[in-house]
Amino acid sequence: MKPRCHNRGPARDGNWYRNGHCPRTLKVKLRWYPRWYEDRCATWDGVGIGQPTERYPSGTPYPVFKGWEGWCRSCRWMPEGVEL
Repeated sequence: MKPRCHNRGPARDGNWYRNGHCPRTLKVKLRWYPRWYEDRCATWDGVGIGQPTERYPSGTPYPVFKGWEGWCRSCRWMPEGVEL
């Protein structure tokens, strides 16, 4: 099964939010808030699932447990340094 996150598009750089209105014209004021997080793959972060093994001392990583290794190899968001 293909994961929903596979080769997803990049996140937006930020959003416009309402920030009151102009008292004279009653037009809505908007304020730009930039994105506060790094756009990356977070599926490989953290500790694994289940008991530690010789290959995975902190437990089986979630993508390996779900059988997504093949999809992760071809994903543009695959983190560097992850060994499959």
